[in-house]
Amino acid sequence: ALLLAALLAGDLGALLASLPRRRLALGAAAGLALLAAIAGLLRPRLGAGEGFTARADEVAAAFGDYLWTRIEARRRAPGDDLLSALIAAEAAGDRLSRQELISTCALLLLAGHETTMNLIGNGMLALLRHREQRALLADPSLWGGAVEELLRFDSPVQLTVRELLEPVELAGRSLARGDEALILLGAANRDPARYERPDELDLLRGGVQPISFGAGIHYCIGAPLARLEGRLAL
Repeated sequence: ALLLAALLAGDLGALLASLPRRRLALGAAAGLALLAAIAGLLRPRLGAGEGFTARADEVAAAFGDYLWTRIEARRRAPGDDLLSALIAAEAAGDRLSRQELISTCALLLLAGHETTMNLIGNGMLALLRHREQRALLADPSLWGGAVEELLRFDSPVQLTVRELLEPVELAGRSLARGDEALILLGAANRDPARYERPDELDLLRGGVQPISFGAGIHYCIGAPLARLEGRLAL
């Protein structure tokens, strides 16, 4: 994620010099902790240990600090990049606070970049593992449906969290208003009650409606762009 932040600012070379070495030791666990802390996907009530959530907070703070150093650098020396444009919009009167700038950068990186990267990466891996399906892509008319099936087969976002606005009964359990529900998007996309042979990749499958982009008021506003990028990658 810190690498992606450098790409946003158009300044990869400053990454190593701007952060203490301990903050660069971000393995898979720390990367997950970063996503958890910023996106709010894991809470102690969901079973995450105190050590994990403390590490998540630490990594999120480090990420925010790094973004702010890039924002300040671009404020002093604007460049031809998105971060400079966000700062210019603030200076022009459509003001963004420090936290709003940091949150916008994090949103662009985690929701606008990493998810599409996962869509393309997961899709390419699936096609390499299913060469007979890959051969079908010689027909460009199948690309749109192929993206939908790839989104269903291996969702770029596997889970999310929603807070209940009213009590509900679900699978014999009572959930109260304010409870958090862990939504497994990847599992829903392979629901055997919705799809035949849900664990098989079938680019000719009809009626595919993956929920990889969410639904309702939380539906991903970048979904059309992600779909377009997926088709271009094919």
